[in-house]
Amino acid sequence: MLKLSHINNIPDTALALKELYRTLKYGGKLIAMHSFVEEDSNSAKLARQYNLERAFIEKYLISDLTEAGFKDVKTNIVASAIWAENPMDLLPVAGDTQYFAIIEAEK
Repeated sequence: MLKLSHINNIPDTALALKELYRTLKYGGKLIAMHSFVEEDSNSAKLARQYNLERAFIEKYLISDLTEAGFKDVKTNIVASAIWAENPMDLLPVAGDTQYFAIIEAEK
């Protein structure tokens, strides 16, 4: 199990996920924690400006996991919260809802 939260700091999310797939043993299963924002949120708009939207928007991350070779990709939203202002974080934007999910996928 791993936490994908910091994958949003990697501009080429797809390449990072391909490497994750490559290093996972045959028949292995990815179980990860990650968070998403709504596609039309201020956070998503700002992420697009920095070319980071693929890690912040659920459908893009699922697409990149599938493109990397993962099968049976599932996300389960387990919690949500309205993000508070934090001067140390550019994203998500204060006031936007952040969704916390468990992601499962198979090699």
